[in-house]
Amino acid sequence: MQVDIYELFNNGPQMVGSLVLQGNQIVPQGDSPSLLNVLKDPIILRNPRRRVTAQENPQEFLEGLCQYYKGSYFWASPPKE
Repeated sequence: MQVDIYELFNNGPQMVGSLVLQGNQIVPQGDSPSLLNVLKDPIILRNPRRRVTAQENPQEFLEGLCQYYKGSYFWASPPKE
C-alpha cells in the first residue's frame, strides 16, 4: 500500500514523496522532512472517533491519511495497492 504526500506551495500542491507499507512498517520514500513530520503525530479518524498512530496501526494510518490531510498544509492521496 502506498500514499503520496503533497505539500502546499505558492504555486499549488507538489508531491514531496510517498509513504509505503512494507510488512508492518511505514517506510518514507523521498528525502523531504515533511514525510517524517506526517509520520510522527497521530491522526484523528471519525466513525468511530479514534486516534491512530503510524507505529501502532500502520495500515489504518495510511488508509486514514487522505481523510485527515485534505486541504491543510499537507494533502494525501487515497491509498494505492
